[in-house]
Amino acid sequence: MDAENINDIRARETRDYYGEASVVFDGIPIAIPLKFKAYVDFLESRVSFLEEEVNKLQNAPFNPVSDRVAETSIIEFIKSRREDGEEEIDIVDIYQATNLPFGQINAIMKKLKSRGIKEVE
Repeated sequence: MDAENINDIRARETRDYYGEASVVFDGIPIAIPLKFKAYVDFLESRVSFLEEEVNKLQNAPFNPVSDRVAETSIIEFIKSRREDGEEEIDIVDIYQATNLPFGQINAIMKKLKSRGIKEVE
C-alpha cells in the first residue's frame, strides 16, 4: 500500500466517526473533519448528569418553615453573601444554603423583588 491509499483510508475513517464539511477554495474542494460524534457524546453525558442533579434536588428533603422565617433566612443569606463580596447569587445558592423548597423560595423572592431586594443572578 502506498502512502496515498493509507491517507485515503484514514480520511474515510475520520469522516465516518466525526462527520465532514466541505468548502471550495479556488475551485478545489477541501474536506474539513468535524467532531460531531464527540460533541454529541459530550452533550449526552452532560444532559444525563444534569438530569441526575435535578432528580437529587427534587427528591432531597427540605426544611418546611413559615414564610416569615424563610424570608428572614433568605434575606440573611443574601446579606452575608454580599458582605463576602459575592457578585453572583442565584436561586440554587439560596436553596443549598437554606434547604427551603423551591416553590417557597420563588414566592418569597417575588415578594422581596417588589420591595427592591433580589438575588444578583
